Amino acid sequence: MCKRHRNKMYKDKYKRKKSDQALGGSGAGAAQGGAATPGGSARAEDCVEGSVSVTKRTGSIGDRPARPTLLEQVLNQKRLSLLRSPEVVQFLQKQQQMLSQQALEQRQQQFQGAPI
Repeated sequence: MCKRHRNKMYKDKYKRKKSDQALGGSGAGAAQGGAATPGGSARAEDCVEGSVSVTKRTGSIGDRPARPTLLEQVLNQKRLSLLRSPEVVQFLQKQQQMLSQQALEQRQQQFQGAPI
């Protein structure tokens, strides 16, 4: 990446950080994506504001992929734990068997309906 574009990206990130700090009011907490303050306690409003600013993902060339927010991480964990539960696994297996059975029946009907 050339010097000009690198400098432009740095300036854009700096401006975005400053605007997030101005909107967030708490400063570093909102700019770091709602991370907990050094004392270990973050208000729910700060976390929400920070996560909103972090979810604005930019697709600039040369940027590393944005890390998922804390909310996205928690939701992904919950989704995975639900998908691994025995009831859901059994349900999905049953649905998959039904779909494969329907596909087999459709193939048999097409085969029987084909001219000889």
